Amino acid sequence: MLKAAKKIWQNEFFQGGIFYTTSSFFNHLMNYLFNFLAGRTLGPKGYAEISTLFSYTTIALVPTVVFSTFLIQKISASSLNQKIYTRSLERLFLNKIKKWWYLFVIPIIFAPLLPKFTNLTPLVAWSLYPLLYFAYLSSFYGSAIQGLKLFLAVSLIGILVTFLKLIGAWLVYLGLDGIATIIFFLIMSNFFLFYLSKRVVTGHLKKNMIINSKILEKRTLQLLTSRQFVIIFVSTLALTLLNNLDVVIVKKFFLATDAGIYSSWSLFAKIILYFVGPLISISFVFISGSKNEAIKNKTLLYSLIILFFVGIISFAFYKNFASFIIGFFFGNKFEAVTPYLASASIFGSFYTALTFFNSFYLAKNSSLALILPIFLPIYIVLLYLIPKKLSAVITLNIFFSATLVLAYLILYLFSKIRYSKITDGSTQRMESLETNINY
Repeated sequence: MLKAAKKIWQNEFFQGGIFYTTSSFFNHLMNYLFNFLAGRTLGPKGYAEISTLFSYTTIALVPTVVFSTFLIQKISASSLNQKIYTRSLERLFLNKIKKWWYLFVIPIIFAPLLPKFTNLTPLVAWSLYPLLYFAYLSSFYGSAIQGLKLFLAVSLIGILVTFLKLIGAWLVYLGLDGIATIIFFLIMSNFFLFYLSKRVVTGHLKKNMIINSKILEKRTLQLLTSRQFVIIFVSTLALTLLNNLDVVIVKKFFLATDAGIYSSWSLFAKIILYFVGPLISISFVFISGSKNEAIKNKTLLYSLIILFFVGIISFAFYKNFASFIIGFFFGNKFEAVTPYLASASIFGSFYTALTFFNSFYLAKNSSLALILPIFLPIYIVLLYLIPKKLSAVITLNIFFSATLVLAYLILYLFSKIRYSKITDGSTQRMESLETNINY
């Protein structure tokens, strides 16, 4: 028994799963504490600044999310020595930065226009530059750590930088300055994410081992222009916009207080996604790794059933304890969100269902993952045309996400029926062939 337990513990996948799952739990917890402390201290106006800053950052970093996914897969699945392959990728990455360095400088020219364009205060708007620069630089090294399966390092770095971000909100909660302190610690958090990730990767690699960079560059270019990459990029961008564009638009065109109220509503909606997020990742692995269509369908079905019950429970909880929840987490300054809280569970459930379907079709490398990107322009136009009221934006989010979930369900059932007919036809032909052979 002890030998079996020791063998399981020494398994690389098991250890990585334990480290990563545990650190993810603490990171999510600290992120929520950050939001609640920032909301309580800064009030709706200040919290709208921070949440909108995060939305702009999330949208701008979509290319790095897709790039990181491919990078992790390529390093971990490399038939070459992984250290050599990663070292060669690093050399290619640094050479590209040296060649295209001016692309990092050009956006600074538009700095004076950024506060007016985003409706953020100058300090918050200008903080986008260092946050994005460090995030883009750390994207390679963070992906490399995961591709090299250095799960303990990933976990420790993640906890450290998230805790550093939390310190900023905690100091403000204790009375030290205000939003400037939070911005400072956000920038420091991103800097240390880059610095520590780079130290771990460079310390793990051998500097004198490099493969042909021209061949590697050619392969990378082919990968970035492949059908699969385009589908993943476009669908990921669409999901990110659906989850963040409403916060950006509300901040741009609504009153500052309303923007803060809406940001808190959006956070409670996203809790559902974060709660079942690990299930989406596991489902993606099962669907990608299985060649059995029945297993893929069962994985999606079970995931949606779990989501259904999570949605029902969250709706009942938000509906019956709205005042308590708002008062406990955000304080009395956010009482205006109480009437809308139950609807946050509805939108959160539908958005999470969209994420499940999107993940399902991405894992199958299906063009049906492009359904959301195709219909998203309609959502964006309606977001501009609807009355500038919180209830109008909330209603639009619910109806749009519900319509797309229904469309996915119909297409899924249609494809399942079609697959069943093809399977039955193949079975009948095989039975007929066997009969003729026996005859």
